[in-house]
Amino acid sequence: INNPELSGSIDSRGYNFADDNTTVYTSATEDAHGTEVAGIIDAADNSQGIIGIAPKTKILPLKFMKGTTGYTSDAIDAIEYAKTLGVKIMNCSFGSSEFNFALKDEMNSAGMLFVCAAGNNGNGGVSYPAAFGLSNVISVGAVDNKGKIADFTNSGSTQDVYAPGKDILTTAAGNTYTTVSGTSLSAAYVSGIAALVSEAVPTIRTDGLALAIKNGTVQK
Repeated sequence: INNPELSGSIDSRGYNFADDNTTVYTSATEDAHGTEVAGIIDAADNSQGIIGIAPKTKILPLKFMKGTTGYTSDAIDAIEYAKTLGVKIMNCSFGSSEFNFALKDEMNSAGMLFVCAAGNNGNGGVSYPAAFGLSNVISVGAVDNKGKIADFTNSGSTQDVYAPGKDILTTAAGNTYTTVSGTSLSAAYVSGIAALVSEAVPTIRTDGLALAIKNGTVQK
């Protein structure tokens, strides 16, 4: 997120690491989740459906999963790709209960902000990368429209913030709209906020951006 610039032979339109090609959209079924998340972040202000949190933000689509499965090595390649393009914010609406040191090390040294879904397995659940506890990671839980923490939100991922994640209207594959729930949507809200903060304070560093969102304040 945040206006990645083309560098060398890297294609700024994105990449599909699962299939090793530039086709980031395969089908309405396989890519429903990414479409829903993207809409919350930057759906256009066009008097139709919804408006994203940061509608002027550019998204670099990086696909490393097919349906609900993917390889950590592909996730790491996606992060390296994003680094090459100068991406500042990465929305991580995915997770696993298995700790992976290689992924943690890659994220720790990436120099970008990772906004991560806390997971949807309920009390006691832990999801990585949200639970890595890195200074450049924001773990996001879900709340409903009354501010109550959603019962599906993992409590073991040490949430930094909470955002709407219950019965959220967003974009759907096939140029339609849908209502969905989950911490993936909550992370998308926070990624949009991070993009707005970065736009308002272009000189803000990754650590400052993370603290601004976690603490709710920013100094220009």
